This record gives sequence, C-alpha cells and structure tokens, in this order.
Amino acid sequence: MYEFEEDMDLIQPLYYRMSPETETVILSRKLKDGMVVMLEDPESRIEAWADDDEMDTDWVNRDMNVLSRWCRVTDLTPTLHGMAFVGVYADGFMAARLASPAEGWIVKKDSITEETE
Repeated sequence: MYEFEEDMDLIQPLYYRMSPETETVILSRKLKDGMVVMLEDPESRIEAWADDDEMDTDWVNRDMNVLSRWCRVTDLTPTLHGMAFVGVYADGFMAARLASPAEGWIVKKDSITEETE
C-alpha cells in the first residue's frame, strides 16, 4: 500500500501543479480503491489564507482540509451522479466525498497498483 509522504497532510497550494514524473490525472470514473488523490481543478479546492481571522467558519476550515489535501480512496461506490468514496487522510481524518463524472483527480502514480488498475 502507498505510504503517505511527510508533507501530504498539509493543505496544498490552490494552484498546485502536478508533477508528471510522480503523478497523473484521471477522471472520476477511473478512480479505484487505494489510489491517493487530490482534486485537479483549483476552482474546486479552497485556498489556505495567511490570516487565521478570515477562517472564522468551521465549514471553511473543514472544506479546506477535505478539498485541498491528498487522500486515499476507500469504499468507492458508483452513484447515479458519479462516484462516492471515503477519503482517508494522512492524519487519519476521514470524509465522505462525491465525485462528478467529469471531475479530474491528480493521482500519485505509486498508489496505482495491479489492484487499482
């Protein structure tokens, strides 16, 4: 199983640029259990603000921690509107995620194994 790297529990930059050497991009319909992913579209992620006073709502903080970090796909289930899965994060946090069919995901290549292909 792919091991989370040391900085993968950190909130990633809004305009994170994928690394072609270690990452690839797929659409939601190709997600598999065990893949380590992050949303590809920066418009779907939430930026980490330098000023903690701006993060005065719990939902902004939660969404930023869910949408702007790497997670492992578990319990992947097709739905009428795409895919649903439980994202497991490097720090153990878990969140239910919904993925529309056209949504892109950055995937750590090392997390793609025979079981996930």
